Amino acid sequence: MPEPINIYQRLALDVYGDGDFSYIETYSFDDKHGDALLTFVLAELSDAEGCEDMETAVSRIEKGIEDLQTVLRALEARGL
Repeated sequence: MPEPINIYQRLALDVYGDGDFSYIETYSFDDKHGDALLTFVLAELSDAEGCEDMETAVSRIEKGIEDLQTVLRALEARGL
């Protein structure tokens, strides 16, 4: 069952994609909004995943950025 968006998800939704997804009011792990990265962000910042404070929220987004940068470096190194 969908849960109300928490404050961390709200902050992300208000800025992600220039606010194109700010209309979202609830979150469920099964929700699909046509954007896999947004789905990842909402999951990482969800109450169900234990995102209970700003420090946790920031840490999870920073870890996601690090992982994406690793993938980007690998793609660039291949130079295909």
